Amino acid sequence: MDQLLIFDQLLPPAEFNQIGPYLRTKQGYLFKHSSLPGEDKVFWSTRLDSALFRQQLPDVLKSRLNCDFEVVRSYSSALTFGLDTSFHVDTGNNATHTILWYVHEEWHKEWGGHTEFLVDNKHYYVYPQPNQFILFPAHILHRGLPPTRSCHRLRQVVAWKVIMKNPSVG
Repeated sequence: MDQLLIFDQLLPPAEFNQIGPYLRTKQGYLFKHSSLPGEDKVFWSTRLDSALFRQQLPDVLKSRLNCDFEVVRSYSSALTFGLDTSFHVDTGNNATHTILWYVHEEWHKEWGGHTEFLVDNKHYYVYPQPNQFILFPAHILHRGLPPTRSCHRLRQVVAWKVIMKNPSVG
């Protein structure tokens, strides 16, 4: 699917390995976020309003993607066994894109936790590879799938909602 762009290693390993612990200890995840308004299906989430997530990391992303964008919102969400999200779109605006960055330090295939996309009645799955990031139009239906029972870690993502200033990416 050409609307879904997947990139490896946003940050060098030494820098990347500081992000997950920082989010778990400094940011204070709250168990109250849902994918759809009024939904009682909740998961862990925290807003990311610091310069690191609003300016410094987006600058790294802009360089990697060779594009310019405006950050509308940044947050982190986390899933544990039994928690998933509902299919949703982030916005109906065609200029808005979502960037998901998997920030857990370790992940095994048997732990599940894929991101599922639904496009033209076809399902696409992205394995939550640590330090990998995905760029996609925010109007695409998607959801986070839960880790399996054998996983005793948080499936953590940082998400940016961005408005592209130039349409060519990559």
